Amino acid sequence: MKQTQNFSKKLNKKKYEKQLEMLKHCESSGDSLAAVLSRNGWTYDDLQYENSESIEGSPIDYFTLDDFRQKDKSIPVVSFFSGAGGLDLGFEAAGYAHAALVEKNELFCNT
Repeated sequence: MKQTQNFSKKLNKKKYEKQLEMLKHCESSGDSLAAVLSRNGWTYDDLQYENSESIEGSPIDYFTLDDFRQKDKSIPVVSFFSGAGGLDLGFEAAGYAHAALVEKNELFCNT
């Protein structure tokens, strides 16, 4: 099994070097990674990690809404049929500031 792993690393070395070359080009030119990948016939799925084998089986990172919360709340919004407000929490995290939330069903308001 170890020989197979070493062999696959040799096959991917050229691809990895091309990937580094494209990333350096993005840094120096300011081109977007998507545009550079597209010009070379690649997609984001073609990118590989330096130690790809260690990525598999690694623990999953969980994120909370606070990890994505935007600091600027400059976009006003009014929410009708708000229910329990779950969607409105997402709007707040995306940078919207609620001017009003409207829900006429008391049962939904109490959840």
